[in-house]
Amino acid sequence: GAKYKIFQWAAGVAREYAKVSQDNFRRTGKASVPFALGAKHKVADALVFAKIRDAFGGRLRACISGSAALAPDIGYFFAG
Repeated sequence: GAKYKIFQWAAGVAREYAKVSQDNFRRTGKASVPFALGAKHKVADALVFAKIRDAFGGRLRACISGSAALAPDIGYFFAG
């Protein structure tokens, strides 16, 4: 339904935000993103990411993956 589509959109925004931010940091030393991407990220945060943070108690800062390598898309999702 609509919630699934919104989540999928937000996950895509998170992946793009993390990739662009990390690429810019590697090139310039500053983790910046274009204005439009930052605006999309703020909307995605209000609709989806804030709820995920709240579900984890609002204090989650890092995740650790043990045993197997973390899929890049999952890493970008949590980084974004």
